[in-house]
Amino acid sequence: MLKGDHLAEVARAATELGVGQIVPILTQHCVVRELSENKLLRLRRVVLEAAKQCERSIVPEVGPLLPLGQIPPVEQGFVAQPRVSALVRDYYNPEKPTALLTGPEGGLSESEVDLLLQRGFTPVTLGPRILRAETAPVALLSLVTAAFGL
Repeated sequence: MLKGDHLAEVARAATELGVGQIVPILTQHCVVRELSENKLLRLRRVVLEAAKQCERSIVPEVGPLLPLGQIPPVEQGFVAQPRVSALVRDYYNPEKPTALLTGPEGGLSESEVDLLLQRGFTPVTLGPRILRAETAPVALLSLVTAAFGL
């Protein structure tokens, strides 16, 4: 969850980069704590428009707000985390479905990262800088798409 119109900007870019599903996640440090029906419908319209613009034949699904604790286990997942050294390219298997997660303004708590580890996520670096909450998802997705031609 991001404040302002940042969530729509991320959904638009993620659609252009090829995601199959977008799920807003509620975490401990989220400033915005709810996703109204109107905002969810707007996100879905933004994704539809982005899919048309980039000539995608499949429109990504936009799911309702999901508390972090309800994330199901994943076969392969990456969570952007500052001050780690693991690189996406060292762990990514293009044969497996992949989930990507980034934190809100304020980042993820240690206990949230621990939960994600238990659910199959690997903490990875996005480089030497701390990125804004709206930049990190696009950077992480770009690492996967650019490095592996998706």
